[in-house]
Amino acid sequence: MTSVTGSFDPHAGVVQVRGAVDLATADAFLATATGALTELPAQTRLTLDVGAVEFIDSYGLSALIRVKRLATELGVEVVLANVPPNVHDLLDLGGLAGYLPTV
Repeated sequence: MTSVTGSFDPHAGVVQVRGAVDLATADAFLATATGALTELPAQTRLTLDVGAVEFIDSYGLSALIRVKRLATELGVEVVLANVPPNVHDLLDLGGLAGYLPTV
């Protein structure tokens, strides 16, 4: 069974993402990330710490794109932190490495 967990620290503007972000869990990830976005004021940054993400598929990538689009609408910058090699490779393969900046 796959799972994803996320926790949001509103003071730091960081969502910690752990586990697999895939067909079974993309909606849960999306709910956590979009919930975080709605709590942040415009002109701030939301950091998605994906260092503990073990797996991500096209559904996970789609969720990341949706988070980025909503963030843009709200005036919030989204960045990825602690990107593991497997996630980085998939972002690069999908042409999203520049669209989703890393720190």
